[in-house]
Amino acid sequence: MKKTLLILIIIEIVIVIIFLRFACVFFINERFLINYRKEKYNINSIKILAFANFSESYIYHYNQGNLFYKNGKYKEAINEYYKALEKYIPKGKECSIRINLALAKIATIEDINSEEDRQKNIDTLLSARNVLCEKGCANSNDNNGHSEEAEKLKQDIDKLLEKLQNPDKNEEEKEENKQQQEEEKKEKKDENDKKKEELKKRQKEAIQERQKEIEEDENLWKNTGVDSYYDGKKW
Repeated sequence: MKKTLLILIIIEIVIVIIFLRFACVFFINERFLINYRKEKYNINSIKILAFANFSESYIYHYNQGNLFYKNGKYKEAINEYYKALEKYIPKGKECSIRINLALAKIATIEDINSEEDRQKNIDTLLSARNVLCEKGCANSNDNNGHSEEAEKLKQDIDKLLEKLQNPDKNEEEKEENKQQQEEEKKEKKDENDKKKEELKKRQKEAIQERQKEIEEDENLWKNTGVDSYYDGKKW
């Protein structure tokens, strides 16, 4: 009887400990999210969050990467995101890490001053694309990846790659766009000139019509034998 009672007490203690742990983790996570939205985001809060979520170690590296990304340290952020991907990640969480990793890679792209810079940027974009497609967050061949956000980012990357890989085509498109803009500008000018001419024509016709009315009124008075309008009695 005493042994059974002792077992029950131990079970209750274990349940209480588990409950307190989950309550503590929930509270810490909620406080972290509140502070994150208020941009109160620092290394100490990440360490506390990592301690609370020790069973999900990817969280520490993911949030550390976010902190580096937020502060413009993109290379450091990339390293942390890769470390997060090496850990066990619950289903549905990996795409968020891969999207942020791809964004951090894209953020390292610099201005093109040489052919070497252009090729370097192409390689960076291809690497970011591969990160999205590696585990199916985005699909390499179509738009059927299991993350809508990853698919959209992949499509944006493809557009950038198209511009970088076909610079001559881009120049042709720029020239075509320039010509189109000039034609549209000329058409708009011609349309405005036409409207001005129509307005002048209407004004001229209105003046002529008014002049005709005045002449008709003058002829009417002449036919009545009255030389001028009656201006009232003078005292």
